[in-house]
Amino acid sequence: MRGAESSQKGVLDTLKDLIRWDTIKSKFYENQSLLLELGLFFGIGFLVGFFIKKFGKLVAIIIAALVVLGILQQLGLISVSVHWSYIHETLGIGPVPALDETFISHSISWVKGHILPTLLLILGFVLGMRFA
Repeated sequence: MRGAESSQKGVLDTLKDLIRWDTIKSKFYENQSLLLELGLFFGIGFLVGFFIKKFGKLVAIIIAALVVLGILQQLGLISVSVHWSYIHETLGIGPVPALDETFISHSISWVKGHILPTLLLILGFVLGMRFA
């Protein structure tokens, strides 16, 4: 009777085999870059949601101040000029291309091709807003 029991694996032994670190590591070793990408998207979404929730009022005040400055400039009451060429030269970056239809269509096609990272970004954002 004892020999028959030892040849059959119990539920606990099967569960131990499933959660063994070596088994998990071997299953995900091939997809390491994918897991890193998904973790980064989730983490970035979480941090953005967390900081927006924590500092939302400050961000709203800054945006409102920029809108007021834009309105005052359009009315001709103030003049705001930014020397972008100097900033680009100092930071060593190139000019940012304009947002056109090709950029928007490219972004939409990227989201369609990367559904899982996009969903994890959104999930991280929602959880960040929830736990802030």
